[in-house]
Amino acid sequence: MPPGSTSLMRRGTKTIALVAACVLLAALSACDGDSDDSGSGESSPVVDGRDAPRCDRRVATIVGTKGDDVIEGTDGPDVIVGLGGHDVILGRGGDDLICGGGGNDSIDGGTGDDEIYGSVYRPDDPEVFPREGGPEDPLPGFFGNDGMDTLEGGPGDDKLVGGLHHDTLSGGPGDDVLFGNENDDILAGGSGDDYLHGGEQDDNLRGGKGNDILFGYNDDDILMGGEGEDTLWGGGGSDLLMGDTEDEGGPGFDDVLRGEGGDDILKGGGGDDILMGGSGHDNLDGGEGNDELTGGEGTDLLIGGSGIDSLNGGEGDDIIDGDDGEAEELVGGPHDAGDLCIGDDEDTLVECEL
Repeated sequence: MPPGSTSLMRRGTKTIALVAACVLLAALSACDGDSDDSGSGESSPVVDGRDAPRCDRRVATIVGTKGDDVIEGTDGPDVIVGLGGHDVILGRGGDDLICGGGGNDSIDGGTGDDEIYGSVYRPDDPEVFPREGGPEDPLPGFFGNDGMDTLEGGPGDDKLVGGLHHDTLSGGPGDDVLFGNENDDILAGGSGDDYLHGGEQDDNLRGGKGNDILFGYNDDDILMGGEGEDTLWGGGGSDLLMGDTEDEGGPGFDDVLRGEGGDDILKGGGGDDILMGGSGHDNLDGGEGNDELTGGEGTDLLIGGSGIDSLNGGEGDDIIDGDDGEAEELVGGPHDAGDLCIGDDEDTLVECEL
């Protein structure tokens, strides 16, 4: 199939190539304009930007149909809009901008610094990027498409945004930005320094190689930093945060894990880690390395692991266990009468019950 063309996978229906008069409606259920019934399936060029479909305010250069399309971009920069149906879109080379539209879409940006949206981006929504020193809360808004999309950034610094259903986002090589948006999503940063934002519902975030920032946002999320010095924020809900996954082996990395709200489980793994439980009844395990653990509010369990660790239970009746560490400092927390500290003769115990 030649680059820049659209091929339909429907059978027994007409092949339609949309042209200039095609208007992208919120429901993605109607399109007014000229059509080609020849069955060629090749996209016509967009010649009138006023009525043409858009992706993030930019006029589309390649447009699909309301059916199931296979769309291939060019080696240059493309603006591709899939419209309705279950589409397969390949951006190829260049810095592409792709909007999947309604349906369960599979989108691969190819090489280049691509920007990919599983649904359709509304032009009046503000841009959202991570703020310095922490995660960003607002998310882009979309038309009500509920497709289950698969988005792959490929090589390059990509931005991938899911839609309103269960989406799978993979950044690939490069420094990528991934937003899961609504529902239960799977986000994988790949190699590079990535930013992953799960959005609503129960998400699974994996940073991969590189120094990544992972933010679960609301509900019960699973965050795995992977190789590199990562920062993990659980957000609301009861989350599982792991700085280094158990199957990596080798030296650990220095990670920062923040449980925030909910009853969280934080595992530092190897390296000198900082673990902060936040509010809720949290379980913190520093693992190997010289770690700093703070339980925060609630009844928490803190386990230092091997290394010279510093454990502070914070408010609430906590259990603080130095485990195999040496010359550790175990602090029950201010104004607490029910903290249980487990250490040895080499440990320093402050405001603890023995």
